[in-house]
Amino acid sequence: MKKAFSFIELIFCIIILSFIFISLHLVYIQIYKNYEFLSFFQRLYNLEEKLYDNPKVKNILINTSNLGSLNLLEEYESDGLFELKKINIKDKNYTSYFQ
Repeated sequence: MKKAFSFIELIFCIIILSFIFISLHLVYIQIYKNYEFLSFFQRLYNLEEKLYDNPKVKNILINTSNLGSLNLLEEYESDGLFELKKINIKDKNYTSYFQ
């Protein structure tokens, strides 16, 4: 009865371990790609939250021949990568536009 591994058994163990480590490396790469997408979604979510909580405001005046002048309120928020905007009618009295 032998007490040590043979050379062929040792080679098979090394090959099996190399397959395990290669698959772990591929799994790690996929997890990192998913993390990048999740970080983009998290940045968008945080930016949307800022847009609804405390946005920067800009007034827009549009002169049209049919409706006259439209006063719009643009609310926007941006970071280095994304910029979100929301446009609302400044005065909610629509009867001046539909006479």
